[in-house]
Amino acid sequence: MLESMFNPRRLEKGPWKMFFIGIVYASLSLLLVKWFFAGDSVLSQNSGILVVTFCVMFILPFMYY
Repeated sequence: MLESMFNPRRLEKGPWKMFFIGIVYASLSLLLVKWFFAGDSVLSQNSGILVVTFCVMFILPFMYY
């Protein structure tokens, strides 16, 4: 749903805009991982790989547009 707010072809012309969108996606994935997996002791120890996984899932529509 977030990718519908930003046109990837238009963002190719302004790389600074994509940088800030990346910061938003990274922050959102960090917050989601901390919120969903805070109670689980095993997944909270390995939260770094989950943050990377969530970031990749957010960016996939931009890669295949």
